This record gives sequence, structure tokens and C-alpha cells, in this order.
Amino acid sequence: MRQAITLGTAGSGGREGPIAQIGAAFGSFIGQRLNLSARDRRILLATGMGAGVGAIFRAPLAGALFAGEILYRDADLESDVIVPTAIASIVAYSLYGLFLPKDLCFAHIFGGLSEYSTESLLELAPYTFLAIALSLMARVYVSTFYGIHDLFQKLPGPKHVRPAFGAFLAGVLAIALFLACDSNAQLLAVLSTGYGTLQKGLARPLEVTTTVLLLVAFCKILTTSLTIGSGGSGGVFGPSMVIGGCTGLATGKLCDMAWPSLVNPGAFGVVGMAGFFAGCANAPISTIIMVCEMTGSYQLLLPAMWVSTLCFVMCHRVQLYRKQVPSRLDSPAHRGDFLVDVLEGIRVEDVYRKGQKVECVEEPTRLREVLQLLSRTQQHYFPVVNQKGQIVGIFSDDDVRRFIYDETIWELADACDIMTSPFVKVTPDEDLNSALKKFTLLNVDELPVVQSGDESLMLGMLRRKELISAYHQRLQSRKDEVAHHAT
Repeated sequence: MRQAITLGTAGSGGREGPIAQIGAAFGSFIGQRLNLSARDRRILLATGMGAGVGAIFRAPLAGALFAGEILYRDADLESDVIVPTAIASIVAYSLYGLFLPKDLCFAHIFGGLSEYSTESLLELAPYTFLAIALSLMARVYVSTFYGIHDLFQKLPGPKHVRPAFGAFLAGVLAIALFLACDSNAQLLAVLSTGYGTLQKGLARPLEVTTTVLLLVAFCKILTTSLTIGSGGSGGVFGPSMVIGGCTGLATGKLCDMAWPSLVNPGAFGVVGMAGFFAGCANAPISTIIMVCEMTGSYQLLLPAMWVSTLCFVMCHRVQLYRKQVPSRLDSPAHRGDFLVDVLEGIRVEDVYRKGQKVECVEEPTRLREVLQLLSRTQQHYFPVVNQKGQIVGIFSDDDVRRFIYDETIWELADACDIMTSPFVKVTPDEDLNSALKKFTLLNVDELPVVQSGDESLMLGMLRRKELISAYHQRLQSRKDEVAHHAT
């Protein structure tokens, strides 16, 4: 309901925000009702989001890619969702088309444009200036958006009043702009979707002046920030298309003065749409495809890729979606997916020192003798054995230290009184993962190694530093392998 009120009253927002939330909510709901795993619920959530975006913009391929790319700030992709989202996006697009007039079912949102194309590689030079202009505008957009958002968060009073106040200010700004510019209706693109003025500029660039284009671009930033930053419900993709398209058209007109034979302002408008959102949202691939599908032309694919890539690189620190994590490695949903079992395949017998002399203490040994033993050895852990030489317990020098100043107990206590039994041990054929868990659980530095078939027969001691050394050696070995394959 809130989305319908915001967009239905000419609020400056896009339709993709509400439909993405609705689609994601349906996907999550279905996953919960079917008791699916966390991974499958995550895929369904992204599938619903992509299907909604693909249908509302009549761009099914872009919707599928958008769902996989928009989640991360770096050049990463949620590959698991691409195929399910592509299927769902096609179905959603088809069902949505059933309720459209026949002439609109397969029509493009920015259809009917001239067949812009790239005639020379020299055209990439002015497109580079376009990328710089779009990157600067993207920084202004994000800074303004969150600056106004933070201001509204600090306003006193009920929260539900803030969207109304933001909408009022956006309307006042639009009316003031309209009256100040001789009632130029083209400037009303700062409200609602604003596609009308952009469509006119793309189709007939000469009919929209550079001043109008720049005013629409900058004021659209303000009205969008006031509408959505105040708490109104709407998307930022639609307004970004208008801001980027108008910036591109204005830049194209200015570049046309310097390179009249190379620059087509209308083409700059199309490429500007792709580059601007690619920089703001860190989603270059889906944005390029989205703009191509919305305009119905892939003739500008090369400059769109060039500008979008430059904007993505130059705006790497700009983040329109604050909830984006850098990559799947940083995503809580993928926690544990990328942990490499470095200790896999390494056994205890490969690490502990065989044949090393270990001082053992017999059960009846008095505490006085144990203290004398501690003074003449560097050993920290002492296995306790019975008359048959079988290990029955273990103690550390810390266990003995508490009795150092109590001489009355030196002749009364023996090794059995201070040892730990039963005790934790490892076997030679046990892997180091299991041994590491035992070290971590007990927070000890050494564990006795016992015979696999007869756990009363001690073979030696496994030290924590030996395990860590094996870990670092294996890790370095894997790094060397990766470096070798890379070269």
C-alpha cells in the first residue's frame, strides 16, 4: 500500500524497488512453507526478486542477472540463482504480458529510438569524458541521498509523518522549478518516473536543451532523496535511469561542440543510463543488459561496456545499496562455503616426533620427587604410567605449581593425586583436524599419542606448535601451487 501511495502520487521513485521486495517476499514465503534448506530459500528469495524486476521492465535476461549481481559490491556474482531466476523471469514476463495490450507486450520501455551505433573506435575518447561526468554525478547522488536520509532520521515527531513531509518538499521543489523556467513541462520529469522527458531527449535530442537536461538531472537527485530518503517506498533504479540518461545527453551535447563528427548526443544518453547505475549500484553486467533490453538495441554494447566498466572502477567506494557486502566470501549466507580444509589428509603420525624421549612418572612417585623432576627438565607435560608401563593419566607443571609452597603435602601426595584421568589423547592415524579440535577444547599445548589398537601404550607427545607448523607448510604449499599455475 505504501508503495502504491508513494508512486501513485507522483513520488520520485522507481517501480523496481516495490516489485523486488514483493517478489523476494513471495520467494522467501514459498521456501519457508516447503521447509526448504537455507540455501534453497536464499535462491528462491533472489529468484522472486529477479523475476519481478525482469517482468516490470520487460527485460527478463537483465532481471536474472540483476538478482545475482546486485547482492555484492565487488565484481562477484551469485551464480546459483542465474538459471532459476532466468526461468522465473521468463514466466513472470509472460504472465505480465498477458495483461498488457498486444502492442505493449513485446514493446520496449524506451522503444522507437534511432538505431544508434558505433562507427569508429575514436568515439571511445569522448565516451571516456562521459564516464568521468557520470562518476562525479554518482558521487553527488549517493552523498545527497544519504545526507537527506540521515537528516530525516534526526527529525522529531512520528516517523510516519516524515514521508509526507519529504513528499511535500519534493512537490514544492518541482513547482518552483516549473514556475521559474517559464512553465516548461519538461522539468516536471523531476517527479514520478520522469521517463517522458528522457524519452524525448533520447529520440529527439535537439528538442531538449542542455540546461533543461542538467536541471532535471540535479533536481531529480533532490526529489528522489526527499521522496525515498524521508521514508517513502520506491526504487532507485528508475530515477537513476533518468539522472544518468539526462547527464549523458547533456554531456553528449557539450562533446558534440568539440567532436561534431564523432558524437551523437542520443547515443550518449543511452550509454549514460547504463554507466550511471553501474557506478552507483556496483552492478555493471546486469545494468548493461537492462538498458539494452529497455531500448531494444545492442548497437551501443561496446561503448556501454566501456563506460560502465570505467564508472564501476571509479565509483568503487560509492555504495548506493548500503547492505551490499563486498563478495560472497563476506556474505553471512555463504559463511563456511569457502573454508579450505588445509589440514585435510595430514595424520598425527606425519607430524609428531617419533622416538623422542618423554619423561614418564610412575603412579607411586611422591610429590617431592615430582618437584625435583620439574627442576631438571624442560618438559611441561608428564604422562603417568603404572607398573606395566601403561599410561593411566597425565599432569602438567601447572598442576604441580599450586603445591610448591605447601611442604606438608610433599610426602603425602603422589602422582595419582595430581594427574588427570581419564585424559584426552590422539592416535597416529587420526587427522590433524580432529587433533586441533581437542587442542582448542582443552586449551593445552601437548597431547599424548597412543597406539591405535591399544590406547594404554604411549608412543609420544603431539605438540600444538608442531600442528601449527604443519598447517603453515601446507598453506604455503598450496599458495605455491596456485602461483605456479598462474604463471
